[in-house]
Amino acid sequence: MQDSQVESSERGFSLLELMVVIAILGVLASIAFPAYQTWSEHSAVNNANSTLMNKLKQARNLAVAESRSITLQIDPAAKKIIYDVDTTGNCENCTQETITLAQFSPQLEIRKNRTNNLTFDSQGSIAGQVTTFKLVQGGYYKCISVNLIGRAYMITQDSDVGVIKTCKGL
Repeated sequence: MQDSQVESSERGFSLLELMVVIAILGVLASIAFPAYQTWSEHSAVNNANSTLMNKLKQARNLAVAESRSITLQIDPAAKKIIYDVDTTGNCENCTQETITLAQFSPQLEIRKNRTNNLTFDSQGSIAGQVTTFKLVQGGYYKCISVNLIGRAYMITQDSDVGVIKTCKGL
């Protein structure tokens, strides 16, 4: 009778069962980790892209509404975008705001096809040439182009128009 009491009180998992569970968890983790990394890269690029797109539209609208120039300074080396920069030294309405790419991801990069400053004039247009920005992390990127009348639009990766070639070259 004591033998049956001993057997019923000894419950638990064997070492073999625990090893099998740990092995299964290891396999699942090795499958999930690359998917998480890809999702993380895409998320960082998409969030930064959305923020930059909103700031470009906001800059154009503010330039027209206040009849003044609005400058965005893009610094790829420092990985930051400065919105509404006072380039004249006497702008009372300037509300300079710095957006660092590290807030999205430390590996995120921004590239562009022209000078560091993008200025919208009081009519909402930009001087010079079409400006293209490319936000890159890993093998994933998104591009934004600003045309001469100041409109910002996203360039899709699967597009084969002439502008996308400019984006791929950045």
